[in-house]
Amino acid sequence: MHKFPHQLSGGQLQRLLIARALLLDIKFLVADEIISMLDASTRIDVPNLLADLKTRGLSILFITHDLSLGYYISEKSVILYRGCVAEAGSTEKIYAQPLHPYTQMLMAAVPRLDKKWEEVEVELKTKPAEAGGCVYYARCPLADKALGCDKQRPPLLEIEPDHAVACFHYTEERS
Repeated sequence: MHKFPHQLSGGQLQRLLIARALLLDIKFLVADEIISMLDASTRIDVPNLLADLKTRGLSILFITHDLSLGYYISEKSVILYRGCVAEAGSTEKIYAQPLHPYTQMLMAAVPRLDKKWEEVEVELKTKPAEAGGCVYYARCPLADKALGCDKQRPPLLEIEPDHAVACFHYTEERS
């Protein structure tokens, strides 16, 4: 109470910023990398606070690179690659069965506490897509010119209820 902002810890400052936003009686909070600068001992305090606020009716857009945290806090997830939606839907479905090659690579790269980090092979290809092609084309192990991956962006298709993917590989399987 009697401290200046520069005298607060990272966790205290984050909580203060959330409290300041809530003073305005907001209904929607954009939380962009809200705990990225916090140490491990205080990282869980902020998501727990957000979860509590969510139960009170606050809608939260939670932006993070931390997949474990995204799973912990989110009901719905959107996986982006270079600003384009690769996969979207229920967090449970996306994390249990990632469909897009990029999402699969991300999930494979998440470190686990119960075993050593296995090497994740990411094959970088040097096949440039034409303007308007799939943004993941150069890295995709499923990329196929016959499907049009190099020429146009795939549409976001609902593969099952509340689980959509933007990949021509799934377009071909569905037809």
